[in-house]
Amino acid sequence: MDLRESTVTEMIQGDDRSKWLSYSNHNIKCFAEGEIRGITSNYETIIGKGGFGEVYKGVLQDGRIVAIKKFMCNVEENFAKELKVHCEINHKNVVRLIGYCAEENALMIVSEYISQGNLCDVLHHKCIPITLDTRLRIAVECSEALCYMHSQMYTQVIHGDIKPANILLDDQFNAKISDFGISRLVNTDSALFTEHVIGSIGYMDPLFARSGRLTSKSDVYSFGIVLVELITKKKATLRNGETGIVECFAQALAAGKRRVRELFDVEISSQNNMKVLEGVAKLAGQCLMMEIDRRPDMIDVAERLRALRKTQVQGKQTIFPWGWRNKPAVCRHFSLGEMKSATSNFDESHLVGRDGYGSVYYGMIDGGATKVAIKPVEQDVSEFQTEIAMMAKLRHHHLVSLVGYCHEKNQRILIYDYMVRGALSGNLYANNTKEPPLTWRQRLDICIGAARALHYLHECSIIHNDVSTTNILLDDRLVGKFSSKVSRRRDTMDVTPILRKGNFYCADPEFRRTGEFTEKSNVYSFGVVLFEVLCARAAWDPSLPRRQVYLVQCALNCQKKDILDLIVDPYLEEKIAPLCFKKFVEIAEKCVSDHAIHRPTMQEVLENLELCACLAEQSGSLGDETPDDVDTDGPSRRECRLNLEMYLAEDDDSSYCSEIPTSEDDGIDGDEQIADSMDSKLSIDSNLCHHFSLREMKSATRNFDESHLVCVGGSRDVYYGVIDGAATKVSKLASRGKVCVGGSHEVYYGMMVAIKRDKVVQDASKFLTEIATMAKLRHHHLVSLVGYCKEENEMILIDEYMARGTLFGNLYGNSTEQPPLTWRQRLDICIGAARALHYLHEHSFTHNDVSTASILLDWRLVGKVSIKVSLPQDATDVTTRQCPMARFSFLDSETCCTWQLTAKSNVYSFGVVLFEVLCARAAYDPNLPWRQANLVEYALSCQKKGIIDLIVDPYLKGNISPWCFKKFVEIAEKCVSDCGVNHPTMQEVLQDLEMCLAEQNGSPGDEMLADDDSNGSQGSDRCLKNDGIDGDELVVNPVESKQKKS
Repeated sequence: MDLRESTVTEMIQGDDRSKWLSYSNHNIKCFAEGEIRGITSNYETIIGKGGFGEVYKGVLQDGRIVAIKKFMCNVEENFAKELKVHCEINHKNVVRLIGYCAEENALMIVSEYISQGNLCDVLHHKCIPITLDTRLRIAVECSEALCYMHSQMYTQVIHGDIKPANILLDDQFNAKISDFGISRLVNTDSALFTEHVIGSIGYMDPLFARSGRLTSKSDVYSFGIVLVELITKKKATLRNGETGIVECFAQALAAGKRRVRELFDVEISSQNNMKVLEGVAKLAGQCLMMEIDRRPDMIDVAERLRALRKTQVQGKQTIFPWGWRNKPAVCRHFSLGEMKSATSNFDESHLVGRDGYGSVYYGMIDGGATKVAIKPVEQDVSEFQTEIAMMAKLRHHHLVSLVGYCHEKNQRILIYDYMVRGALSGNLYANNTKEPPLTWRQRLDICIGAARALHYLHECSIIHNDVSTTNILLDDRLVGKFSSKVSRRRDTMDVTPILRKGNFYCADPEFRRTGEFTEKSNVYSFGVVLFEVLCARAAWDPSLPRRQVYLVQCALNCQKKDILDLIVDPYLEEKIAPLCFKKFVEIAEKCVSDHAIHRPTMQEVLENLELCACLAEQSGSLGDETPDDVDTDGPSRRECRLNLEMYLAEDDDSSYCSEIPTSEDDGIDGDEQIADSMDSKLSIDSNLCHHFSLREMKSATRNFDESHLVCVGGSRDVYYGVIDGAATKVSKLASRGKVCVGGSHEVYYGMMVAIKRDKVVQDASKFLTEIATMAKLRHHHLVSLVGYCKEENEMILIDEYMARGTLFGNLYGNSTEQPPLTWRQRLDICIGAARALHYLHEHSFTHNDVSTASILLDWRLVGKVSIKVSLPQDATDVTTRQCPMARFSFLDSETCCTWQLTAKSNVYSFGVVLFEVLCARAAYDPNLPWRQANLVEYALSCQKKGIIDLIVDPYLKGNISPWCFKKFVEIAEKCVSDCGVNHPTMQEVLQDLEMCLAEQNGSPGDEMLADDDSNGSQGSDRCLKNDGIDGDELVVNPVESKQKKS
């Protein structure tokens, strides 16, 4: 059955319908919902989820496997537009559309199933090695598909969301572009304009984000980021506040070839590939140009990529490009016969042990002169070769060296240096060693060696996949060396080994929550190792009493109670200098911080451990004494720990167990348990932030009645309410109706508050962390947090109530009946907001949403910045987002590229606020001609032409002194500079604004900015005569009509 044109077209609203005429070039079948149920076995196998809905796997009657994208309710128009675009495209490198279902509450698109998933997973999660030739082929195929969409179709298509997650790979790694959910048909040569920007953060063209102008060059920009990811194997978007790869890449390009080469993926960065990689990097840089006219067309991109691939194929030489044949000492090739001879045909007597990765044998090579560890592996050929290529380059005194490999008759074997003393875990607390316990000096040396190895890996942009005492091996001289068999390039490792039973408790809790694995994850695990070294016990020991099972939690609890010495290895008693002990514990404690941002780098850990060694040496506690003189008749370890359990039981709030992570399902929701114990862990000061009951919140808002609704937000609805003293018992801290005393204000029952209620249930720990942070931020120009409510599934914030609402509403919104703000009032509000931002920056905070909607006014018109999102950089959701243009109009181009907010990002946004205050119009107004829609661009254009006074709010004419006006515009202009390094600091902005106010206060009335347009026509005439602006572009300021009425 062919596409039912009328049925689908009717889903598109009104005048927009004519733009979506379809010219389908292949038959599309219309399925009934019952047929889909049969194809999917009643929606049995789900293979993906997204903001649109879910994707299911199914099988057609002819045996073809298909993917069925099922849309959520009330998205008929989105469904219709995606279907209209997709049905027009018929290209071998675009996922083929097979059919659709358009029944009520059953909107679905059926397309071919692509077996290997998306490029993002292959690059960053599945740890599948990809050769340079394969990466170039993927790039060529994607560019050809885009070239076809941009220039070879009857109606041009702009994809709008090019990213690795939307590039699917089949069994042969052929690329196919998918997901046309936000694609657009372009029926004319002109660009598309939209007031609602939608796309994927990190991949969206910043010029589109700021202007709403969508062209084929927007796809070129996004494709440039894909090229960067292909050659660096690093994600474009990060969740931990680090600098994104796009920004790093741009900086490297500016610095020269050497810097760019440092970013290339180690798996493909051989000398033979370098010229081709540099060519791809150069092309990517041109795609990422901020001047849209300088970006190449996709047809040029495709042609250059084909030429580069041809060069690479012709230049292929050997599968091991580092030249191992000439360097046998670096990585040797062994025959299978040699391996069988060395291990007596892999006899059990040669078996050293088994781990989560396979069996390990010992054997003798070089005629019995060298003992090695021999490890058969189960990997495909390309992965095996890639691992060898990478590991052969990792050479460090504290890394176990790869001696060679064997690849013969489907047997793949790795050969390492043999480490005589085995794993550190066995030498600390296992029963498999006859050697005496390690001395404190030996333990410190081992820790320092391991820290040096991790620091080396991190410098090479590699993250170890399994930092634990089982992977720190000791040679015959007790030199500690990290096993490198599980090291992978950043963002590409298979994280499964971390979740093995034994090592689950060494894993970063932030990784367990978010799935993001970083260098700081290694730091956390190394902190666990330090505690194991100090206490000579495993990270997790179920044979111990419940409060001691999880070493880290037990150690931190003991440290808090000042009884940590009770769990230190008895063999070390009186062997550690007090200063050394204190410093060592401090390092370990910092490493295992809950949040990665608070953890040190491995370089800092290394420096502090070396300081520990110096402190121990100075005190004479690093002697080579063995612990033979330890009084074995004293209390046993078990007796010490039984006494310890008694100490830990004191003041127990029964929530201790809930803080211990578990890898087994015990029938209890772990997140809920952890959340219940967060209040005490975060130490929310009740003097600063009061806890309200849900009953109080319902009473204050009449059960969240719509009559109390102030505004509907993205994630929270805001109500007003009155704290009802009659309905609530006053806390112990309250006096005469006083709830709490906090920072710059006191809170009383009977006062009006703003109650922000979460629309969806969020992570409890994140909510409480937000409260603990916000409660400490106290400033006269910050909206103060009064309290919070966390009860049942409700998470509510209570702020002081700001009677006059937002600055946005008081400038040009329709939400106020008050007279317009005077220039003096506007200056005061700007200065207050600048003081608040300066305060936040001084305390290392970056505001997440500086705009006129986030600056609130109390009844005295004192401006205060809302701090609802003023938190340290958090994980950023990098999925596709739709956001009003007004939001993007407050972001500088660097932030649009990287989506990493900085203090300078806040300065840019504040500059936009200054222009809004001056002109009394929104940062983005789609009702104006497109050259005026973006306020900043228009204001800068007028300033350049010397006519900026024409767009100033008419209410202010005759009320601003010339010098004050000039200075104010100068400040705003500096704030919105293209380059972040040219932005002033908030302290400098604040000082300049205070100078403006001082000048304004000292100016006599006759020196004020003259009103050149007393009859309302002179300014328009002046603008019409100006060569730089078309007459039809001038729009009377939105508030001018109000002035005439008044």
